[in-house]
Amino acid sequence: MDNSAQNHQSSNWSYPLTHGDFKRPSEKLDTIQTRPRLKLPNASNRRKWKDLDDFVFTAIVSSIADSELRKGDIDEVLGRFTDIVYDSAASFCGTLVPTLPKESKGDPSPQPALLHRLKVAKREARRELRRTKNRGGDVLSAHKAFMRAVRAHHDLLKAISQNKNSRQAAVERRRFLRDPHRFAKRLLSPPVTGKPSFTKATADDYFREAYSDCDRSYSYQPPFDMPRPARPKHAFDIKFATLEEFSEICRQKSNGSAPGLNGIPYLLYKRCDQVRRLLWTLLERVWVERNIPSAFQVGRIRLLPKSSDTSHPKHMRPISVLNSEGRLFWTVFQKRLSCYMLDNGYINPRFQKGFLEGVAGCVEHTTVQWEMLQHAKRKYQQITMAWLLEPLWFHEAHAGSVCAEVVSCSGLDLRAHLPLLRLYFPQGRH
Repeated sequence: MDNSAQNHQSSNWSYPLTHGDFKRPSEKLDTIQTRPRLKLPNASNRRKWKDLDDFVFTAIVSSIADSELRKGDIDEVLGRFTDIVYDSAASFCGTLVPTLPKESKGDPSPQPALLHRLKVAKREARRELRRTKNRGGDVLSAHKAFMRAVRAHHDLLKAISQNKNSRQAAVERRRFLRDPHRFAKRLLSPPVTGKPSFTKATADDYFREAYSDCDRSYSYQPPFDMPRPARPKHAFDIKFATLEEFSEICRQKSNGSAPGLNGIPYLLYKRCDQVRRLLWTLLERVWVERNIPSAFQVGRIRLLPKSSDTSHPKHMRPISVLNSEGRLFWTVFQKRLSCYMLDNGYINPRFQKGFLEGVAGCVEHTTVQWEMLQHAKRKYQQITMAWLLEPLWFHEAHAGSVCAEVVSCSGLDLRAHLPLLRLYFPQGRH
């Protein structure tokens, strides 16, 4: 298990996920470790990013010849490319050292000297009042002196609390103005914290069963009464993205997205133009040669708790984090496939909201369902909703076969494009 620090605060577990056999036999799954985060410059520091781009680009071209970059084994070349990018960036700007959270010992701020003196004065006034009562002295004067000490101490405590609250309000106001969506999400949906309480052997057995399929050769057939879609009117665009289109895809990626096992985030490719051009050249080779590198097939699974019950992996939400190079490659494929399905009318955007560019599918679906429920409640009407439990009707291991059947129904040329999917989802293993 990988225990490196990541964005998710709810769990420190990372579970290795592989989608295929490694082409380099020297690499073993047990020896794969997550690299430390790169300490990259500020996104607005253009001069430092230019220096970093030149430094990494020089390291690449001095280690990998142009002929090897264009004709060498793509799996080996891409592995060396990512190693050089990470090592040179780490030597130029360093890495972040994960720190363990310190144990809380109450309020770390020291008590103000004036508050301490007033507290001591209040204590002495209380003692003097007691002594006066016991001796039969002027109790009224002693009581007035004690109440003056109490009011002074209380007024200072109130002023300190108001000052602390005003500072905290200013901090929260800056956080809201910086990112209103993130602020509202943290305020309304605080993350569920918790660590897995099961063993590594339990996780191994669960994921091995969930992501393996011994019957991958089974051919899925559509129901006999299901109408087949019309033949496509627009052909599938088999060309890889241009450099401008690929650069736009990089710019659309989030700066805060967690890197994969190789430790290279999107931000480096977004800001380093020369390095991005070399990556585009390699990914274009992958597209043309239809040879999926092993770096695209291995990732890291973050186990996020759904509730306080963390006794079994099925009670946790797995988040797969792949290398950024593979995610950029499959974003190009997703755009090509999305355009093909929309242009030929195989997807109706009125009903299908997920995985469409520029459409917040989850938000729109949730809003529509909420409004339907509220309308039925206001009008005292009946409403029926069907909730499908995914493990009962669709197993994760059948994803490749079902995907192939869906592609076949759309009229897409399987001989031209299915090898990409078959290489990504090989026989008998995920």
